[in-house]
Amino acid sequence: IASGRPVFNPDQLHRMMQEVEPHLYQMSLEGQTFEKNVRGELKVWKERELGDEYYIGADVAIGIQKGDFSVAQILDGQKNLVASWRGHIHPDKFADVLFALGNYYNEAQIIVENNNHGLLTAVRLGRDLAYPYTYTDVAEGALNDRDSFTIGFRTTSKTKPLIIDRLRAALRDDEMTISDRTTLQEMLTYIVTDSGAMEAESGCFDDCVMALALANQIHTDRKSTRLNSSHTDISRMPSSA
Repeated sequence: IASGRPVFNPDQLHRMMQEVEPHLYQMSLEGQTFEKNVRGELKVWKERELGDEYYIGADVAIGIQKGDFSVAQILDGQKNLVASWRGHIHPDKFADVLFALGNYYNEAQIIVENNNHGLLTAVRLGRDLAYPYTYTDVAEGALNDRDSFTIGFRTTSKTKPLIIDRLRAALRDDEMTISDRTTLQEMLTYIVTDSGAMEAESGCFDDCVMALALANQIHTDRKSTRLNSSHTDISRMPSSA
């Protein structure tokens, strides 16, 4: 039971919890491909369809055991949560996971939160691995995108309420199907504090919530950019070291 004001409608979340279907299977990254594995970090609720478009939101943690989780939420073109990757992994290796996920899900568009440890993941994915459909941002009012090019999504006091409110609206309007019990549990304990901040209740996680909000954001905006296109000079991007 959350002590603050719930961000998402608890009654709706409880109804969704009652309708949750078990995942079809789990998968783990073996080399550069995903293989079925009962202990795999990737849970799959709906089979991949070769003709569909997919959108992946990624929240990055430092990768230590008993710490926050790194999470990738995968939405299909109809905003069904079809799969979710959740585990403890170093930020640079998480980029390898996202690279493989993007390729597996039909060259999915990927948005990575680039705060803190996420910057390493975002830069490695977009520059070092040259994944072609990575979310990029250009500073408003910039004269040209090359000089103000940023890989990933920066969560700030201004952008966080935007993506959370968009996620809340998507649920309210029944635009999204969520089959992951862990994500729904996190949403139940995601609150507005007395100071007005949106965050997880003390002792709870919000990694799945943030990754889902990012996936919904890129699904809505569809603002990924081919990083190997002629207008983008990736040699100017910061080193991932």
